[in-house]
Formats: sequence, C-alpha cells, structure tokens
Amino acid sequence: MGQLEFDKKIYDTIRRNIKKYRKLRKLTSAELAEMVDLSHDFIRQIQSEKAGYNFSVDTFYKISVALGVSMDELIEKPTESKGITKNKLLYSQRADTQRKALIMTFSAFAKVLYPYCSKGLKQADFVVLLIDKFMEGQPGRAHSDSGYQNPLRNKDDRTLLSYFNGDRKISKADASIILSHTSKYKFEMYLRTGLSEDALKLLKSRLSQQISINDFEDVVEICADQFVAIIEGLAANK
Repeated sequence: MGQLEFDKKIYDTIRRNIKKYRKLRKLTSAELAEMVDLSHDFIRQIQSEKAGYNFSVDTFYKISVALGVSMDELIEKPTESKGITKNKLLYSQRADTQRKALIMTFSAFAKVLYPYCSKGLKQADFVVLLIDKFMEGQPGRAHSDSGYQNPLRNKDDRTLLSYFNGDRKISKADASIILSHTSKYKFEMYLRTGLSEDALKLLKSRLSQQISINDFEDVVEICADQFVAIIEGLAANK
C-alpha cells in the first residue's frame, strides 16, 4: 500500500471557506459567534491564517450548520471560476429584489411552515412559537405587569387562529414590538437545527410555489428574509 498523502493546509482551506460562506450569508463574525454560542474573538481568530487557531469537530459542525453548508463544502478546495461565482451572486441579488416585491402574508407564510415545523402543535400555538423563535432574548418570559415580551402570548386562541387563517392581521402596535426585538439569525438557527435535510427540501419546494427560488439559494435564509419583510409590512400597516 502506497503512503497516504494528507493536506497539511486543511485548516487554512477551512478558514477561507468559513470566511467565504459567512460573507455570502452577509453575516459578521460577531453574528456567527452568537449563532454557534462561541466568543467573537474565537470566531475571528479561527478565520485568520496568521493566528493559526485550530478547532474541534464539534465547532466545525456547528459552524457548518450556522452557515447552511455541509462539512464537505467547508473542506473543499476552490475549483469554481470567479466568473461563475459572481454570476450566482448577481442572480441571487436579482432574485432577492424580485422577492421583496412578492412579500407573502403572515397567514400564507405560517401555512407553508406549519407541516414541517409544528411538531404536533395546534395552529394557534404554532403562531406563538413562530414569533418566539423570531424574537431575541426570552420572549416567553412574563413581565411584572403579567404581560409577555412576545405580544401574541397575550392573545386568546381564537385571535391567534384568525392570524393563522388570514381572517385578521397582526396589529401595527404588536408588529412594531416584534420588529424592535427581531433576531433573524435566531430564526435561521431554529430552522437549520429543527428540520432535517429532507424537510428543508420539501419546504423549499413548497415555498417555490409562492415565490421565485433558484436551486442554489438557501431556503432558510429566504424564509428569514420573508419573515422580516412580513413583520416590517405589518408594522408599517401595509
């Protein structure tokens, strides 16, 4: 058996890919650090070839999940031409612009996600869960005035069900509260860690019936962008 050859610069390849996919996802190092529950300084250092920080398989896996790519993609050496990559980015930017003109209603968005994310919850409870996963901090914690950070937790089931079915809109006041505590990245992590690869594929297929999605685009990022646009629209009373 011949002697095996190992890539002595594999860590540098991974560092470059982490930085590449982080920028493609339009994430700062601080935002990525928050998503994987590590310090900003550590995430910054492992992306630096000069620092030469190594990292565990657990960290490697968490970063791949946060970036929405496989571990294989993070160890892959670049083979694609810059022109093709640039064309993909330009297409993605055009598609994003088109999607902003095709914002779904909250009801339509909730109904698309429900089969894949509800895990047996009633539709009214699922509405509350969606907002919980979209708001920073602990939106389910009660305040001293017996209210909650998530304003929908103060609604009865009948009202919540009307939001799900589209019979009523979330009020401008409630949407403004939600928007002021939005954590897009928390919602992305909820989808990435809560859904299997097969479920994400099915979700992408279902979502593509509502808005235009290209094969190489990340369905989790698209969902998060749509959710932000939906709440922004409701807060503006549109």
